[in-house]
This record gives sequence, C-alpha cells and structure tokens, in this order.
Amino acid sequence: MAEAMNDLPPFPGIRADGLAFLEALKDERNQDRDWFNERKSIYTDELRWPLRCLVADVVRRLESRPGISLHGDPRSSVFRIYRDVRFSNDKRPYQTHVACKLTVDPALRDDDGLVYVHVEPPANIFLAAGIYAPPVKRLRPIRMELVRAPSRWKEVVERLESDGLPPESHGDDLKSMPRGFADFRDHELAEYLKWTSFLVVEKLSRADVQSPSLAGRIVSFSQSAWPLLQFIREAR
Repeated sequence: MAEAMNDLPPFPGIRADGLAFLEALKDERNQDRDWFNERKSIYTDELRWPLRCLVADVVRRLESRPGISLHGDPRSSVFRIYRDVRFSNDKRPYQTHVACKLTVDPALRDDDGLVYVHVEPPANIFLAAGIYAPPVKRLRPIRMELVRAPSRWKEVVERLESDGLPPESHGDDLKSMPRGFADFRDHELAEYLKWTSFLVVEKLSRADVQSPSLAGRIVSFSQSAWPLLQFIREAR
C-alpha cells in the first residue's frame, strides 16, 4: 500500500470528459452495460484514477499536520461505480456519482467517522465529515457522551461554527427521545440526542473538482472538521 501511495502523482483534477461521463449516466438509456463498457476507459482514466491520486495526495499532505489522524488507501478508499442491485427495486447497474473517503479508523471502517468526497455533476458535489446513519449500538455511546459532557459538545459546535461548518443531522432526526434517554427530554442537548447522524458539509463546484487545489481544500476541511471526528472517535 505504501508503494502505491508514493507512486501516485498529485491530484491532477477531474477533467471535463469525466464529468460529462457521469452526467450521461443519468440518462436511463445509458444505464446499459454495452454503453458503459464501450466507454469504460473514460471511467478508469478520467474518474477512478484521479480519485486514487486524490486519496494519496491528501494522505501525504495530512502526514505533516500534527493532531489529525486520517487514513486512506488509493484503491479501497475509492467507492465502486457499480451498484449492488440484489436487494433493490432500482436495477440501474451504475452509480451516477463517484466518491472516496478517508477514515479515522486505520482499517478504513466508518465506525469512528470519515471524510467523504462526493462528485455528482452538475450540482451535487460536496465534502462531508462525521458519521452517517450508524447503527444504534454506535449511536448510543455518542449520545451518552453528550449527556456526560455537554460542555465538551458545545465547545465542538462552537469551533465548527467558527469555521463555517455548523453540524447537522441530514434531516433524519427522531421525533421522540431515543430508547433509554426518555429521562433526558429536558436536557440542554435534548435535540442532539434525537440525531441519527452527526455531520458537517461543504458544497463544492465543478471548478473545484477540476482543480488540483482540491487536495489542499480537503486537508483544510479535514482540519476544521477534526473536532467532530475526535468527539465521535472518543465516544465509546
């Protein structure tokens, strides 16, 4: 893995051909294996390869940032474009986006939070960090930490907001208090106890992902989001 990380060049940017390929996949007529295979080199050369470079570039840059511990692998940190349709009513074989991640966990599991890059032109392009819809057994210690140390969470929120990254729950809040927390309905952080995701999000443009400067922007975003990731990691 180390050799692959060092062998890859800095992120070159995603060229217009790659973005056009993703937009073309939104047309149902192009959700076809023959269509895709005839153009597969566009996917591998203009999308998958730049994202592998991006993961390697960001990881190398983060090595010089003390206090931030994020991990990635140029191959396994880039999500597949092929959809798993076995248990879905949506039988389209291909995603209409590409994405990659860096994780707090060295084994690249998402349980302790991640930094996520999502590229879905024309307008759904963003960075996100935190933890998205984890199982209840992972949410429970986070909720317990909110109850135990409300001042710590408020400090995290203050630091995130000062960097323009207010935390959010992706609109999937519970309507009532979660099981085991009914006694905390009047707690100062009661609304946070209903959250099922803990995220910060930064929107990007087409120009952002076409620029080699995206790697540096992800490093800055990761640094700003680190208080949230650290809170999630330590809530066990």
